[in-house]
Amino acid sequence: MITGEQFVQLALSFPGTEQVPHFERIGFKVTGKRMFCTYLDKDNTANIFLTPRSSLPITKYFREFLIVNFSKNKPCTDPQ
Repeated sequence: MITGEQFVQLALSFPGTEQVPHFERIGFKVTGKRMFCTYLDKDNTANIFLTPRSSLPITKYFREFLIVNFSKNKPCTDPQ
């Protein structure tokens, strides 16, 4: 399992990334763009924001994770 410090280092390793507060979480975004992930230290949990197309290979590889399309309130199983 990755530690909080390792997650922060990884997120900040992407060019142009900055750390910003996001409610009780730490947010990470490319300067001038939208946030791409958040981290909550107390639970050692992360939210990584993916497009439906980029989430499909991950859901096929990591079957124990369920990515939900909140706009349609159903599991995202197809990028279309």
